[in-house]
Amino acid sequence: MSGINSRFFLDTNTVVNILQGHSVGNVLEGKLLHTSFMVELECLSKPGMAASEARLIQKFFDEEVIVHEFDSIIKAHTIDIRRSKALKVPDAIIAATAIKLNIPIVTADTDFEKITELDVVLYQP
Repeated sequence: MSGINSRFFLDTNTVVNILQGHSVGNVLEGKLLHTSFMVELECLSKPGMAASEARLIQKFFDEEVIVHEFDSIIKAHTIDIRRSKALKVPDAIIAATAIKLNIPIVTADTDFEKITELDVVLYQP
């Protein structure tokens, strides 16, 4: 894991681990954290989620990370990634957003390593 980056992009599994109090290593300390609207959707759309849990998750997205919305550049990257790597649409959107921003993605998902344009920082939960 590189220590020279001042910004990191968070995948869904990374956010879930952080919210559950699990360590993802000290690579994120003092860094500017970014993520995709898709990660926010995935984290907040769990069936049967209690309102109190949803409030805590929303607070994390509101206060701890910069959430990037969908745009035409991300759409084009998503289509390319989906066609060439056969990732699920949510993962393709997440990867496309990190590529657009040119920020390393912190994830436990090795599928992202298929994307050569993406700088992947893997951790083991």
